[in-house]
Amino acid sequence: MKNILTTENTSIHQVMKKLQKTGEKCLVVASKNKKLLGTITDGDIRRAILKKIKITSSIKKIYKKNCIYIFNKKKEIKSKKIFKLLKSKKINLIPIVNKSKRFIDYITPEKFHGSEKYKRINVEVIIMAGGAGTRLKPFTNVLPKPLIPLGNKTVIERIISNFTKYGVKRFIISINFKSKVIKSFFDELEPNYSYNFLEEKKPLGTVGCLAFLKSKKKKNYFITNCDTLMNVDCSEIYNFHTRNQNDITVVVSSKKFVVPYGSCKIDKAGLLEGIVEKPHQHLLVNTGMYVVNNQLFKLIQKNKFMNFVDLINISKKQGKKIGAFPVSDSAWFDTGQWDEYNKTLKFYDKQ
Repeated sequence: MKNILTTENTSIHQVMKKLQKTGEKCLVVASKNKKLLGTITDGDIRRAILKKIKITSSIKKIYKKNCIYIFNKKKEIKSKKIFKLLKSKKINLIPIVNKSKRFIDYITPEKFHGSEKYKRINVEVIIMAGGAGTRLKPFTNVLPKPLIPLGNKTVIERIISNFTKYGVKRFIISINFKSKVIKSFFDELEPNYSYNFLEEKKPLGTVGCLAFLKSKKKKNYFITNCDTLMNVDCSEIYNFHTRNQNDITVVVSSKKFVVPYGSCKIDKAGLLEGIVEKPHQHLLVNTGMYVVNNQLFKLIQKNKFMNFVDLINISKKQGKKIGAFPVSDSAWFDTGQWDEYNKTLKFYDKQ
């Protein structure tokens, strides 16, 4: 049995990491002697973060104290009512307790009746692979950034495989820098998915090429930078986008930034109040992954340089709905810079 227990004094950030590690969407909150206190889900975490609750705060005020639980009775555990409850209420996990309400085990939809590990989604993915990869020089003097190796696969193969396990079969790849090398690589791959290239004659930024995908038919696309690797449930992101009827959903991640110096606090008279040694703060940062309604592509002019932040700003001015989907910092890898690339390499070496 996975260790899915946590305490109410645990921080939001620690719970995010534990959810990522266990692969579950819910943890059981219990006292030190394992007495059930409640449950906390990834959805509870997302809502807290979007309400600007600090991720260093404890989960004491955000976890569900009136959660559903069952007693350790074989008839009750195997009851069809439990199956209906899991399905109708869309519950990720139900704790099992003894007479003293001490946690013993848990039931998930997968454990109860079995299901596919990955939920299938019907969506196309656009991979922005046209950048020069200047932060990865001198490697990118020889290879384009999408073809930098991560273990026995390239970066772009890793990105694609994160989607194909959810049933995604269609990819659009924007290319510019060393485009012939990328084309040659895919010519020899013979993959079990379809792909098309969207070739830029000149660099058009992170969304400029999307002007050529204008369509009257309304649909959503996943869009990802070619240095963004995510170990997350893509179906959850996509369902969040459609359920909330967003025009854009930005996948964001908490990131800890440490100032490597003592921070001096000065009062109005110019006198030193104190020094905080190497202060740090957690910020929500853009991971470079999005779900976008293609009707927004009409806002992009053909052959004009445009970055994603520009599209977001224009969309906001027009009253479009833009949501954020927070993920754990341990679920996101940025392979576009050397220190992060090395961390990612270690992760895939363990796979």
